[in-house]
Amino acid sequence: MSIFCFTSHNLLFIISQRFINFTELQYRAMKHINYRKLMQWVLVLIALHSIGFGLALIILPINIIELFGFQLYEKFFAVQGGMFHLIISVAYIMAALKPEDSGRLIFLSCFTKFSAAIFLFSYFAFEKQIFMVFIAGAGDLLMGLAILITYILFRKFETLSVEKTTA
Repeated sequence: MSIFCFTSHNLLFIISQRFINFTELQYRAMKHINYRKLMQWVLVLIALHSIGFGLALIILPINIIELFGFQLYEKFFAVQGGMFHLIISVAYIMAALKPEDSGRLIFLSCFTKFSAAIFLFSYFAFEKQIFMVFIAGAGDLLMGLAILITYILFRKFETLSVEKTTA
């Protein structure tokens, strides 16, 4: 278990160090962007999306949810999905508060979004072609990419700024 935690904690950092290299000109052009603040905004916006979606699943009556192409016979699974969204939004907010110390929460956030995208695209392809399922999968994929890219840039520029100040 501790090996998995260590690996997942450092996986995104390793990706940022190995696969993203900037020239001096690119670094000077991009160094003025506050990637920590950008990372926080991405996580807060995704948390707000999850809170809104979670509350909608819990509060909306079955007949409204069915307008989006789903057939519900009882509200239990919608409420369960809503609770999941509310719970995972806490992880997004916790990661946004201190992204430099939240590698594991950010890994969880990426894993959650990419897993959701895989599930939703698979459901759309193999089970039932509901347009909103496809749109939700695309949204989760884009949110996962937003987290991944901003975190990689945040860590990369955090490392580069330390290297530049010590050189």
